[in-house]
Amino acid sequence: MTVSEIITELKSRVNEKVRAYNIKFGAGSNQFGVKMGDHRSLAKTIKTNHQPALALWETENAEARLLATLL
Repeated sequence: MTVSEIITELKSRVNEKVRAYNIKFGAGSNQFGVKMGDHRSLAKTIKTNHQPALALWETENAEARLLATLL
C-alpha cells in the first residue's frame, strides 16, 4: 500500500465528533478525525513496514503520525 493510498483510506474514515474532540484537546487542524479502532485495523492490514511509516510521519498529519507509530 502506498502512502497516498493510506492517506486516502484515512480520509475515507473521517468522524466529525472525533475531529472536534481532538481539536478541543490540542490536536490542531492538521488531522482528519479518525477513530483509534480504524487506525488499528488499517495498521493490521498494512503490517509492519518501516518505509511507509517514515513517509507518513513526514506528512505532519496527526492521524498519519499515529498510524506511523503503529507500523
